[in-house]
Amino acid sequence: MSEDFLQRVREFAPVIRKVCRLYAFSREDREDLEQEVMLQLWRSWSGFREEAPRAAWIYRVAMNTAVSFVRKDARMKRSAEALPEGATDDGVRLKEEHEALYATLRRLSEADRMLAMLYLDELSYEEMAAVTGWTVNNIGVRMNRMRQRLKILLEDGRT
Repeated sequence: MSEDFLQRVREFAPVIRKVCRLYAFSREDREDLEQEVMLQLWRSWSGFREEAPRAAWIYRVAMNTAVSFVRKDARMKRSAEALPEGATDDGVRLKEEHEALYATLRRLSEADRMLAMLYLDELSYEEMAAVTGWTVNNIGVRMNRMRQRLKILLEDGRT
């Protein structure tokens, strides 16, 4: 394997895991999806054109792979209401809050989930545009709409 590929995969492993967690509910599904993302990255590594930053390209490959994986694998639709994995007494509350956030994000559309993840990773609108292929103005409009939908989902979850 290319040393550059291995270095980039290590560098972006947290991003890849985050994408997989957002689109896959069980640990087994997340592991399967993570392997599929790695495979797709490896297959397309030599075809990368320097038109966009490598980070934006990795995000795009990971998200496109996740969306395709979910669509073709009906078992990914099962409930996400599992207990936090490996929770300890000290970390239960934080893990439960993370699980609640991920469960809410999973209720968004695929496009909104992607934007939410990019936002949580603190990407600028310009970087989001590079990842998604949308214009910066379109990102702004979509972000506003996504925030409104997310606010409604969060309010519904509290009642």
